[in-house]
Amino acid sequence: MKYLDDNALLYFKTIIDDWLDNKVDKVPGYGLSQNDLTNALVTKINNAGSGSFTGDYGDLSNIPTLDSTQLKGALTKAGLGIASASDLADLLTRVAGLENLGQYVGAFNTYASVPQNKSGFSHITANDFITVRADETQGGKMTRYVATAINASTGAITWVYDITISTDITGKLDKDQGSSNSGKVLVVGSDGIVGLEVFEPLTNSEIDAIMGM
Repeated sequence: MKYLDDNALLYFKTIIDDWLDNKVDKVPGYGLSQNDLTNALVTKINNAGSGSFTGDYGDLSNIPTLDSTQLKGALTKAGLGIASASDLADLLTRVAGLENLGQYVGAFNTYASVPQNKSGFSHITANDFITVRADETQGGKMTRYVATAINASTGAITWVYDITISTDITGKLDKDQGSSNSGKVLVVGSDGIVGLEVFEPLTNSEIDAIMGM
């Protein structure tokens, strides 16, 4: 049979003192454990669900899109509707073609005053046209010339006579020898296009219809 002598009791007391020194004191209002998170934070954590983020961009929600295509994974310019260099080259070629449709680039008092080089214009391309108010080469009449060619190296313009646009004070087109425009009037339409229209006198029956007779 064993018993505790004085030395054993002193050793036992040492053990009890160590336990007491290392114990956790009870705090009023706390049980064995306490949740220190606010209620709002606990609710937010609970509402997060059981999902987890893998670290992959593709697992994100609300990934941005371009023309209904999500910007993720292996994407190509064609898949995103972005033009390639070859597509742009084709577009530039088409634009160059549009420039050669011809547009009005100026009016000059005489043919001698018409610039013979593209440097005389702010912008000019082949098939653009000008008017000459009193063309000394066509009897002083108003004429139109077309730039049929522009030298790429020198900028020299090849002007070719196109038509005569001679009108009297009534707006009627003057009758030129051999012209098929006799009896026609130069008219600007609502679309801005200039054309020739035939004007004929009203008949008596047409006048009666207008007057309601």
